[in-house]
Amino acid sequence: MIANVAAYRMPVEGALVAAECGNAKSARLTDDRGHAQLVLHDDRHDASKCVVTVAEPSLPTVRFSGASTCTAPLACPTMFVELAR
Repeated sequence: MIANVAAYRMPVEGALVAAECGNAKSARLTDDRGHAQLVLHDDRHDASKCVVTVAEPSLPTVRFSGASTCTAPLACPTMFVELAR
């Protein structure tokens, strides 16, 4: 799972991106480009039932269901998350 996190159209460094897909769980902080790539080790998860949380201390936390997962990182669609407008 790949996420790009922004606020006011600028990348957010250090935001927590976490995914919970049944027994498969993963979390990472975004880099200086607002990018985080999560690895879920359980191939039996249903991506449509994943709960994704994106949080950064000075911005509102976003939580939503459903995600795109894939087996090849280069072919994985990116989720774009805007934390503030």
